[in-house]
Amino acid sequence: MRKTPLMMLLVAVTIPGLCAAQSSPTAVHSEPRIAWDLTLRYRDVSAMAETDGVIVAGNTSGQGGTFAYDAATGRQLWTVPGHIRGGPAVQPGFAYTVNDTRDRYRFRLAKLAINTGKVAWSATEEDLGNHDGPPLLVDGQVVLVSRNRVISAYEDATGARTWFHEGVRICDGKLSAAGGLVYFSGGLAGSEAMLTALNAKTGATVWSAKLVTQSGSTGCGAMTVVDRGIVVIGVGRDLLAFDAKSGARRWGRMVAPTVAGRAQDLALSQLVVAGGAVLSASPTSLLGWDLETGATVFAFALPATMELSSVRLTGAEDVLYLAAKATGEGADRAAYLYAVSLAGRGLLWRHHVARTDKYDTVGSWPTRYVLPLKDALVYENSQRLVKLVP
Repeated sequence: MRKTPLMMLLVAVTIPGLCAAQSSPTAVHSEPRIAWDLTLRYRDVSAMAETDGVIVAGNTSGQGGTFAYDAATGRQLWTVPGHIRGGPAVQPGFAYTVNDTRDRYRFRLAKLAINTGKVAWSATEEDLGNHDGPPLLVDGQVVLVSRNRVISAYEDATGARTWFHEGVRICDGKLSAAGGLVYFSGGLAGSEAMLTALNAKTGATVWSAKLVTQSGSTGCGAMTVVDRGIVVIGVGRDLLAFDAKSGARRWGRMVAPTVAGRAQDLALSQLVVAGGAVLSASPTSLLGWDLETGATVFAFALPATMELSSVRLTGAEDVLYLAAKATGEGADRAAYLYAVSLAGRGLLWRHHVARTDKYDTVGSWPTRYVLPLKDALVYENSQRLVKLVP
């Protein structure tokens, strides 16, 4: 089996299956320093994005809006009204957001100058955008999924709508892209396919595929990732992989453990690709499968049993960040952010993300979004944005 950097995480990581003995990582570094800790005027913080030293985030409910902060100091730079859908997208010089217009069900996609929030162009459509994912920038197009079952593309330079598909069956509103193609979990109107690749420039279908599990069942998928010419998608208890250019099936693997001859339920978090492996987390383990073959490359026990609904994974170069709330009684239910080295050093540090108060004596409010920066990271927690420096 081809070795990857992930196979060096722990002493005993190469295992024949998920029932093999697991290892627990040991912390080797002290907890990071808090550079700034902002108390926000809103809750329900969206995913975040950063470019040119500016962090963009938004409020996903209520009056809310989109907000920009100086990454070095935490100072607020500008705001755009209307709660945000799906989070922002960024590229040098600009941010892209979908915001409520307070005009019935109409939402506005806007290209904003990153330093000032000034609108370069905007487009308003019925029920534009989706809670699950931000707009996607690919091949000169801004592509997004809308809640009214439409996938649309807008020219980045002008904001002109270049193509769209209506009546789309959407399994997951988060898009992926590589090599000028856009991938989404779902199918176009009239198609039985549940994974589709579109040409980003024209919107034409390049390939589509049914999602058939190892047991022969079909279904909708989620948690799509693409890397190294391979698209991986989670479908129930299975992971399925396809060639990113042709749609040819590469491998399929049931990732649920088998006990007494029966597959057991194994709920997973979202997928992350790092070091040539697909990573996910169950309530008790961090798991990895080789991207090219689907073979299990490692599985090790988390420091505590996690509440799966609160688990979030974020990859950044050779570090994987895992945010979750522990299950159990008392202090065991606290919410933490863990940093795991992908270069072989195990658990780097653990940081308690939630403040304690008379209503939450153990600090159990979990973190949903973590944004790695060049030499730091930012996370949200309730009405807070916090910057950590390892």
